[in-house]
Amino acid sequence: MTNTSDAQPNFPRAALRSWMEVNVRPWLAVTLLMLVAATALGVVSYSKAAQEQRLITSGTPRDATVVGLGADTRQMPRDEEVRVTLEYADPKSGRTMASERLLHRKRGSVVALKQVLKIRVDPNDPAVWTERTEPPPLMQSLTVPLMLVPVVLLSFLATWWQRSRVNKVLKTGTPTTATVASIRQSPLAPLSKQIGLALTGGDRTIRQAYWPARNGPVAKGDTVDVIADGSIVLPLRSYGGQA
Repeated sequence: MTNTSDAQPNFPRAALRSWMEVNVRPWLAVTLLMLVAATALGVVSYSKAAQEQRLITSGTPRDATVVGLGADTRQMPRDEEVRVTLEYADPKSGRTMASERLLHRKRGSVVALKQVLKIRVDPNDPAVWTERTEPPPLMQSLTVPLMLVPVVLLSFLATWWQRSRVNKVLKTGTPTTATVASIRQSPLAPLSKQIGLALTGGDRTIRQAYWPARNGPVAKGDTVDVIADGSIVLPLRSYGGQA
């Protein structure tokens, strides 16, 4: 195995593979999970706000009677949302129907059984209604997904920093060999094996690395070419490199 001080291996797969290493992938998974959660919550929140807007502008006005408060009580404060059951006339058939939904909060007010509320009903889906006369501010509707944005950014920064550590090893690490001391399957890398490596002539500390399926079979006791620096050790075969 050649090891020169004035040349480092060439790594044609580094741009993509460096995102997949042991120290990077958990942070990447968290980032993607938070991004999906924020996006999904944003879509749901925006859809609800748009539905409220449509009801306010084009819903059918109805007088509705409170027939249930979702609790063994006759009156509840509206400092928070209250689940109520209302009875009102179906905009199309005129028949009395009941619908249970959350009543938006109205600080300083109460809702009581037999109280009559003025609502607007979706004529195409009469179980959907609103008591609002003005839509809530869009930013208020998006409060929860917006709260996740800093989490997404922080986890992405952590991911980027961990990836930069991998790239630093590829640039300045020491090419050597290592012995495969353990093999297991990681749930974060279903198409790879997580292998424990003991560096040749090193302190025998077991360092973890992923061994992608494209690298071919690997077994305990095998010797593999790696490039290492500190706690990070990278199999050269994963990067298409040769030392």
